[in-house]
Amino acid sequence: DNTIGPPIARLWLVQQATGPRPLLKMSREEIEKQLKKVLDADPRQVDAHQMLASLYLSREELRQAELHLEEAAKVRPQFNLQLAQLKRQMKRPGDDAEAAAAKAVTELSRLLEQDRTRVDLRLDLANALLLSENYNQAREIILSGLLQKDEPRLRDALADLDLLAVDRQLRSSVLNRDGCVPVALNALRIS
Repeated sequence: DNTIGPPIARLWLVQQATGPRPLLKMSREEIEKQLKKVLDADPRQVDAHQMLASLYLSREELRQAELHLEEAAKVRPQFNLQLAQLKRQMKRPGDDAEAAAAKAVTELSRLLEQDRTRVDLRLDLANALLLSENYNQAREIILSGLLQKDEPRLRDALADLDLLAVDRQLRSSVLNRDGCVPVALNALRIS
């Protein structure tokens, strides 16, 4: 529609339309149109950029998703994790994805320092560290969280991380099999 409405109302319309029980159903095209109108009124509206990125990802329009994640990351640097993952998926040059991952590590580390109890931040930081090829640091972040509280999501992440290491070792040489068996069994026990 061509009516003028406050960006916050348009954003609410989209959020409710994408929720589990929408009051007003909207097509993807209508959602995209409303989010673009929000951004016309406020180009730094992070939630609109993030929702558009998700919409474009669902339609496999990766370049459009990348553009909106870049804008979201300018305002909220923790979006650099999703941006780095997308750049890696798009096979962007290594330094491009690495730069986004490094920014994500910096911001997520800062946020985790402010509240060390946030499991979601801890898991995101571990993922950003993995994207930066810092396996040991990622493992330490997860382990330090488990020392604070026995959280199932952290146990699962530790098991996944250990299985990833096993997979890498076995891919490099089958001779690593004997050393990998105890790690794999421990990962299954943890999870």
